[in-house]
Amino acid sequence: MAEMERVKGADHADKPGQRKNSGRWKKPTLAQICLIVFLLGIAVFWVGSVIQMFSSFEERVSGRINLQDITSIEIIRSMPSTTDEVKVTVTDPAKIADIMNAFADVKLMSSSFSHDFNRSYWISIIVGKSLRFGIRLDDQKYIYINDLARKDKYSSGSFKIINHYDMRSIDRLFE
Repeated sequence: MAEMERVKGADHADKPGQRKNSGRWKKPTLAQICLIVFLLGIAVFWVGSVIQMFSSFEERVSGRINLQDITSIEIIRSMPSTTDEVKVTVTDPAKIADIMNAFADVKLMSSSFSHDFNRSYWISIIVGKSLRFGIRLDDQKYIYINDLARKDKYSSGSFKIINHYDMRSIDRLFE
């Protein structure tokens, strides 16, 4: 009887339209390979874009310049409600270090530039006698950084500040 069941099982597997599962791996077709390569390319592009969205002040400014090389920092404070601008130039190395250290832990995310702000600071970091960085800080929310020493797509960018930034080091200069 066991022989009969084996024979029936063999007949059943040989019916038209049914496949035997041989347990072997089939080679992918050219179309499947192209699809996999295309999807991997999209995944790599997407991951790269997400990684580039997040940055820090350290990566964009502090890591590209030595603190000792900064000869002065010029800061212009402007308010949209008035046309008054106040300019302060900092040459004391201790105050320059305070300003740069205040930005040390600032985390950034790529964002469009803000047009809604209460006060704006235009910060020029000067090395020797030439302008190295131009920075615009809107309140404690948005920052635009331009590295004048670079001539590539990473030389400038607009960012949203995604962690707390203490502006007291800059505000104290205008008291």
